[in-house]
Amino acid sequence: MPPSSSYSGRLLQVDNSITKSASRIPLLSATVLWAKLPPVSVSVISMTRDLVIGFLGKDQPGIVRHLSQVVSKHGGNWLQSQMVQLGGFFSGMAQVECAQEDIEAMTQALQSIPDLTVNVLDPVQSDASADGARMHLNIVGPDRRGILSEVMNELAAREVNVLQLETSVAPAPMSGELLFTADAEVQVPVKTNLAELVEQLNMIGDNLGVDVLLEED
Repeated sequence: MPPSSSYSGRLLQVDNSITKSASRIPLLSATVLWAKLPPVSVSVISMTRDLVIGFLGKDQPGIVRHLSQVVSKHGGNWLQSQMVQLGGFFSGMAQVECAQEDIEAMTQALQSIPDLTVNVLDPVQSDASADGARMHLNIVGPDRRGILSEVMNELAAREVNVLQLETSVAPAPMSGELLFTADAEVQVPVKTNLAELVEQLNMIGDNLGVDVLLEED
């Protein structure tokens, strides 16, 4: 049954009311919504590489300052290093990390330091076994030729790797006789017969007239 005219009129009035109310709702454009969003920061992560810097030059103040300033200027990070003054020269090695895009410029700047020979190399994985035991080697006795050569020959034959080594020759406190001293950190492979190695080193020490001591680090 069709609605009466009065009922239709009321529906029309309701529809018009809804339309008028909707027209009064403010419409937010996409531009306004975008403007109210918080800013998004985008950071670019640079790939970094570890490098080994080796250097040698006539000893003088400021060498380390020059090296470290160049590394810092190019965004590099100084990780670890070892240096020594010997025979009027200063030499050392340092491991640093640097962003990939800055390596070439940093290398050129390092090699431009006056009176200093600088090499920049990529680190390499040592062939020596990482499973070996670290031990301390000490040699003391009257100085003579061949002491270090004899001991190192025995270590190399058993694939013992020398990690650090310092040697010196100085007068003995009482007699004034020249004494040879060596201190080393070595890595002994797991397969090594330690008792045989110690016995062989003692024999070498007896033949050379020096004390050779290998003990746990």
